[in-house]
Amino acid sequence: YDFLAKQSANAECAAVVKADAYGLGLDPIARVLEKAGCKTFFVATLDEALALRKVTTKQIYVFAGITSEDHHAFLPFSIRPVLNSIQQVQVWNSRGPAAIHVDTGMNRLGLTKSDFLSLFENIANGEVKEPNLILSHLACAEQSDNELNLVQLKRFRALTAAFEISSKSLSASSGIFLGSQFYFDMVRPGISLYGGQCQ
Repeated sequence: YDFLAKQSANAECAAVVKADAYGLGLDPIARVLEKAGCKTFFVATLDEALALRKVTTKQIYVFAGITSEDHHAFLPFSIRPVLNSIQQVQVWNSRGPAAIHVDTGMNRLGLTKSDFLSLFENIANGEVKEPNLILSHLACAEQSDNELNLVQLKRFRALTAAFEISSKSLSASSGIFLGSQFYFDMVRPGISLYGGQCQ
């Protein structure tokens, strides 16, 4: 974590501790990371977030976002969803802090470009609050010479340029080693914290 935080310059270095901290144990790993200075954690599911909340008071984001059944459980535990679709945005309806995931080329999760632009219109007219964080995920960051990295970087810059309040995050593990233009406000190392994808 110390190495990755230094590598990331002035960007906040968060930590992904999904899947029981990649099988190493959520409780001890989260405590060590918090002691090292980590202020923001990412997990995959609400169940993981609730387990992590017993360990730390720091910010916790849930990659999977919310469902119509579980969204009420986030606020009482100060857990923040990563909203992955316009439907999740509508269910959450600005009830508390949240992140927005925009798809810039991973084609797996996240709002489409058209939905994201529609969201901006809703923010501009006051119907929806600007998110605390906007993130995307690089599809080929482990391949430093892959042209898609720069394509996604340009898309992310263009889509988020008008968002003045939101923090931005594009890079997970391998993205940290692509250069400072990929750092934005926050990086989100996962497997690299545990020795993988360190270039």
